Amino acid sequence: MNRSRIPLFPPILLAAALAILSPRVGAQDAAGSGALRPVAAVTSVWTAPEAEPFASPLAAALLRELSAAGFKAELQPGSRNPSVSDSELAANLSAASKARWAGIARCEMDGRRLVWRVSVYDALDGALVASESQGAFPGLSALPLLDQSAASAARDAWAQRERVVPGEPLEYRIRFSSRNEGAQVSFGTGEGAREAGVIEGGELLAPFTAFRAGDPVVVTVSQDGYWPHVSLFHPGTEDEILELPRLMPRASRMVSLGISTTRLLGAQAEYRHFLSDDALFLRAADSLWLQYTFMPGSVPVLHNEVRLGAGAYLFLPRDSRFRMAVTTGFSGILTLAFPGDLADKLYFDATFDAFALSLEWHTRGTWMFFLEQRYPYSLGLDSGLLARGWVQSDGPPMILTAGVMKRW
Repeated sequence: MNRSRIPLFPPILLAAALAILSPRVGAQDAAGSGALRPVAAVTSVWTAPEAEPFASPLAAALLRELSAAGFKAELQPGSRNPSVSDSELAANLSAASKARWAGIARCEMDGRRLVWRVSVYDALDGALVASESQGAFPGLSALPLLDQSAASAARDAWAQRERVVPGEPLEYRIRFSSRNEGAQVSFGTGEGAREAGVIEGGELLAPFTAFRAGDPVVVTVSQDGYWPHVSLFHPGTEDEILELPRLMPRASRMVSLGISTTRLLGAQAEYRHFLSDDALFLRAADSLWLQYTFMPGSVPVLHNEVRLGAGAYLFLPRDSRFRMAVTTGFSGILTLAFPGDLADKLYFDATFDAFALSLEWHTRGTWMFFLEQRYPYSLGLDSGLLARGWVQSDGPPMILTAGVMKRW
């Protein structure tokens, strides 16, 4: 007996069928996902037969003004509906048209007076982003007023085109951590700032404040002896500790130790006294180095340079990690030659520091790193070794000094 056999669906054809059907299924899912189009849908609504002749012109004016403002707008059929609110109408309109923006042009009668309202809603959260209402006696004189209301609502709606949905209200008290024990923490800046508390034990639990998740929260931290710092946070829905940056201490004095590219067998020490904290300063520096080539016949020479001058920090805020200082001043260089057969063993030169630039990296503590570039000009004294002009060396025509600073 021959049994009928059910033909198996070839695997190749099955794969091809799945490949054809998959995009269609995905398109159906996308269509049902509720994705909003960047479109403004406009409809009209009236509550009495006497108001109907004005509802359509009002909707047409709103459509025209939204398009002129920059929206891609489309008109939907209107209806008489005295009981449904504008917010409900906007929600239904956006659900049906998949439009993000819903414009409602409503007209109704208040006795013998015509009253109208133009409203624009954002379907992302149902928020009313623009609204304008007026009233007049029904007639041709009301038509220009309809246009004015539509234009005003369209301008306000366009101004809100970049808005985002507000986050959920925070249900917790914001916590901070800081290495500045005793620092004062405030929400906001200036006179309008609200005190949040004082850092104790490295932490602070701020009083409950009505913030929303994702909203910017401006925090000011201040403490005696330090520069105040303003931070911006965007707290989320989860309770997490916000770490405050360490404050930059104010400085009234600094000392530094460094070494120069043309004076490797020596060192430089400097003292700065600030006339204004971390801004204007006077400086005194001393450099001592040995000049010797370690070649047969070379003569060891000892130099000592004393520099006096003034400087200032430029451009960047006083609590910046990176800062630039410009200085100027004068220096005197005393040179001593060791060989006993020389007639003159002692020399003195004077220079003018026409320009010196110090690039500094400030830590949040008391230490800093610097790189200074000098352009000294020799005065060409008869008692010295340097001729008049810019001080030159065997290397580049400048003096680079690198080192560390400590401030207090």
